[in-house]
Amino acid sequence: TGYFKLNRGDELISGMILDSCFIIKGSITCQRAAMMRDYYLYLWGLPMKLMDANTLLQPTVKYQKIKGIAYFTIQVNYPKDTWMFYFSKEDYSLKAYQFIKHDQTGELIELEGLINIGKMKIPKNRKWFTLPEQKHIATDILIKTANY
Repeated sequence: TGYFKLNRGDELISGMILDSCFIIKGSITCQRAAMMRDYYLYLWGLPMKLMDANTLLQPTVKYQKIKGIAYFTIQVNYPKDTWMFYFSKEDYSLKAYQFIKHDQTGELIELEGLINIGKMKIPKNRKWFTLPEQKHIATDILIKTANY
């Protein structure tokens, strides 16, 4: 799946080149680096990944507000957590998603901006918040992609 790297601030700490792992700093394992790559590929593949055969979409689209904004909401139940996907009522674009674990903790991820990759548009920024506190914990910024 190409080249994937994890930075902390401006510092490269680890990553993957195809299926080979590299660790520059810290205690991350190659298994964790591969899991992070696969997780981010899933996130970048949204909402298209919702069409995968193993994704069990709940049959009802609901309406729900996040931070005062109303969205169309789709729920997906996985064995370890429940995911909610929030789509714009104006243009149906994916605006946010969240997962909630069985202990009622989880994270909300808000999407901002778009980057064109070929004919696709993917989110430039992902802001992560804890649930239920809604404390900001991180922002992912897509800086550059390979040319397609």
